Amino acid sequence: MHVMIIAPEDLPIPPDRGGSVQIYVNHLYEALSQCDNVRVTLVSPGSKANRIRHPRGRHTHVIVHRSTPTEYWRRVRHMIRKRRPDIVQIENRPSRTLEIIRRFPEQRVILNLHSTTFLGARHITRQHARNVLTHAHGIVCNSRDLSETIREQMGLSQHWHPYVIYPGLTLPPTVRASHTDKRPHNPLRVLYVGRVIAQKGVHVAMDAVKLLASDMAVSFTIVGRTPPWEKAYRKALLKASADADIRFLGFVPPTELNDVYAEHDILVCPSQKHEAFGLVNIEAMSHGLPVVASQLGGIPEAIGDEAGILVPRFHRPSAFAQAIREIVVDGDTYRRYSQAAYARAAQFTWAASANHFAAVYEQIAKRS
Repeated sequence: MHVMIIAPEDLPIPPDRGGSVQIYVNHLYEALSQCDNVRVTLVSPGSKANRIRHPRGRHTHVIVHRSTPTEYWRRVRHMIRKRRPDIVQIENRPSRTLEIIRRFPEQRVILNLHSTTFLGARHITRQHARNVLTHAHGIVCNSRDLSETIREQMGLSQHWHPYVIYPGLTLPPTVRASHTDKRPHNPLRVLYVGRVIAQKGVHVAMDAVKLLASDMAVSFTIVGRTPPWEKAYRKALLKASADADIRFLGFVPPTELNDVYAEHDILVCPSQKHEAFGLVNIEAMSHGLPVVASQLGGIPEAIGDEAGILVPRFHRPSAFAQAIREIVVDGDTYRRYSQAAYARAAQFTWAASANHFAAVYEQIAKRS
């Protein structure tokens, strides 16, 4: 079965410049290459057109020169028309999915949604969003919460049943090895990874760390880039960090993040607005980092009941500070959370995700 996966028009793959969707798609492509019944063509943008044959031979990564988003999608349509794949899977672009459905009415099309962002009014009308959600041959969501959130926001019936496929995790051999006795550093090393924007709640985490610093040794590392429209927010954070042990690393390439995780003790995920899943949580957990996160959206599906603490009143720095204290109250408690984090993260594998996708492809291909 030939599946064509269409990446978004903005960032390249491999994801040297980051991008959560691009990192996801890169891993999914590699995992699907291990499935004997699927042949994958991955289409993504780049500064120079290229065609890369996968080592396993049957799979191809086509890099389309991206001059403009319109030109990228014009070339995508040309490739669909020329190659006639059994299934086209479009990543997180509902409006483009609707366009493909209308232009290729006989083509089986899957929309793989990573969030509700591109279902918003800035990107697609409500009616068009409802059309694509009900007319695509398959909708995939990365969490049960995302599925239910979309159903409620779009007023879809209980008969609307998207597939829920969790993202996976790819670990280097040094991390796959058994870790049973991780101990916190002194000072305690708290970590945040993600975009440095207000809705991610970095200010809440910063204030929580400053509260902790009143009676314990603690440092805070912030990893992630700030988009241009949030420069004032970053400036305010920098000013507020002047009297604390807080450092800003900026963007760290995905290939170097494992080292950052390994050097820290606890991850904070203080999101103030809906998160569909939060892959960063299981990345940190795979290194034995307990997670203190907002009880919001799909985050609880990632963390589970024992790998960290979910904070219901996530707008309060004191609530995050208290949760961190509970985890590091003594060595045994910390180790229990750390071991649970390892165990929980091990449940999320790209092999399992790829097998689930392959099963979905089979179901959709058999429909008349």
